[in-house]
Amino acid sequence: MWVSTSNYFSGELCSLATETSCTRNALDTVTSDTVLARHGERIIAMGYVLNGSDEMIVFRPGEHGALVREGGAESPRAREGESANVRGYLALDATRGLFSRNDGSSLGVLDVETRRVVGHVSLDALARGAPRAAPYAVVAAAGRAFVTLQRWDAARLDAPRAGAVAVVDPSTLTLIDADPATPAVDAIELPLANPFGQVDVRGDVILIPCAGSLRTVGDGAVVALDARTMQVTHTFADERALRGNPLHVLWLDADRVLIVTITEPAPNDEMAVAATRLIEWSRSRNAVARTWLEVPEYALTAPILGNDGRVYIGDRGSESGRPSGIVVFDAQTGQRMNTAPIAMGLPPYALLAAQ
Repeated sequence: MWVSTSNYFSGELCSLATETSCTRNALDTVTSDTVLARHGERIIAMGYVLNGSDEMIVFRPGEHGALVREGGAESPRAREGESANVRGYLALDATRGLFSRNDGSSLGVLDVETRRVVGHVSLDALARGAPRAAPYAVVAAAGRAFVTLQRWDAARLDAPRAGAVAVVDPSTLTLIDADPATPAVDAIELPLANPFGQVDVRGDVILIPCAGSLRTVGDGAVVALDARTMQVTHTFADERALRGNPLHVLWLDADRVLIVTITEPAPNDEMAVAATRLIEWSRSRNAVARTWLEVPEYALTAPILGNDGRVYIGDRGSESGRPSGIVVFDAQTGQRMNTAPIAMGLPPYALLAAQ
């Protein structure tokens, strides 16, 4: 598996051999909050820089866990004072990938062979009065691409607008109208705000964690979306049941969903997170089945399911000296497989499973 690490000042790319727990650190240098995606055999590293460009680097896996850098994406600058903050990526075909610009209201199209941005999809019409549509996760279901929209307003974090999901035709790279009854091209409106974490797909159902306002208890939950009908079917796992804000989801099977949560921070100007939890939710029981992991502060990454039937999650440790690294669980039983986290040098930021 591949891991981006960071101390919020600098970042690196690393690899982990899951069978032996052998690691290779500092394969390349990246920004301090780099997320990872796959395009066939290639690895796409997406960073956050304040120069207005789409920060993406394309790699090929080398021998023994190495990465071979093919080059960075070439893209025009955004408007003066803006950044791109690429957060989501979906391979469309052998050469093209659709990516989200979270600090803007658009999607880009990357050609991984030439490493050039060859297209754009405007989301301006879907902002609904917010400063930006703020696209985040991009996933495929029912032959379409679905993009979560935060619609966040940095000046009013305590009163976030309801989120949405844009639907894109992968063949034409045009928006699909989710509500033909209106004259405008509409997104799928979500009943809750702040869908800014990892979503997951099983069959035609997309699960979307909505954290709501981080300082309000009860306005967040997981939203279930039917990709074929493009309708929200229901919500579950609300903040009162979770005892925190849902940030990331990972579908284990038809009944069990893993949810990463943070506890509600104190009502002040700084986000003082008390704990991060990895929770197993039972859909049939509509209740928390168990807590797999709880750590102090804002420390857990989005979990992934490896090809070996194990769940991997990054624990960023703490400034007080709690060690950082990768924590491993048996996906069927929830049993922790390693006593101490697998150290990756810098604290882990994002994980990507091997093919």
